[in-house]
Amino acid sequence: MKKLICVILIISVLFLFASCNQSEGENGSQAGKKEYTASADEAGYPNPLSQNWEESNNATGARFNMTLKEYTKKFNEMYNSLGGGSQQIDFSGWQLQSEGQIDESGVAYDYYYYSDDMVVLTATVEQKTGKIINLGCGTTVSVFIDEKNTQYQSVILAMTGIMACVAGNYPVDNVTFFSNLYINTIAENNNSFWYNNCIYLLNVEEGETDDESTMLFRIVAASENIEKDWNLVNYKTYMEENTTPPSSQKETTNPVLNLQQETEANFPEEKN
Repeated sequence: MKKLICVILIISVLFLFASCNQSEGENGSQAGKKEYTASADEAGYPNPLSQNWEESNNATGARFNMTLKEYTKKFNEMYNSLGGGSQQIDFSGWQLQSEGQIDESGVAYDYYYYSDDMVVLTATVEQKTGKIINLGCGTTVSVFIDEKNTQYQSVILAMTGIMACVAGNYPVDNVTFFSNLYINTIAENNNSFWYNNCIYLLNVEEGETDDESTMLFRIVAASENIEKDWNLVNYKTYMEENTTPPSSQKETTNPVLNLQQETEANFPEEKN
């Protein structure tokens, strides 16, 4: 089923960007709409403004130098600078889902979950330091592949890029670069990448139906040895070796991300 889900996701992304490009031509003059069309080649391979990860004794050997409250504030600032308007994360909306879990290295962590009509967000936080180990942004498979939700899908992809920029301390003009990176995790047999001391990956949790299956784009802070130890694909190498992508993926390399103040998409309520 996982292979089928990946195929469906690839098809839905191709449809999404075909629709976005058509919409851009029809409505390109609309006031208040922010559009970012830089491809990975145009954006280059960005570096953080300053190092935002630090060593840790946890399972991946690193954490982001940022608390959940700091992340929420910076996420809202970047999201709104792209035209998000009143749509933002309310810090009080984070829910503690599990407390005092122990990872493979014996480090205790708490797991937080945030859900509204826009998105599902997750955060794993070291209990002792209060700093973030990894972050997630996602939805259900049925919502993401629904052809009626192109505006919502565009927002989700933009939010994954914002998540990566904020966590890694990159400037806002790299949002599309990281959205493209996450799009490439949808490719079959290649659902994770290594880039600048972070792991970028797509987790798909299969349910009985697409309504019960979830997809979560994640960013994980990691020490340098993790790339080799876990045999991760370096994203820069991947891009340089795939300068001419297969025809089925050509449209995924240059997305148009439109952030608007309103969305008509409905996200299913959290299930306890």
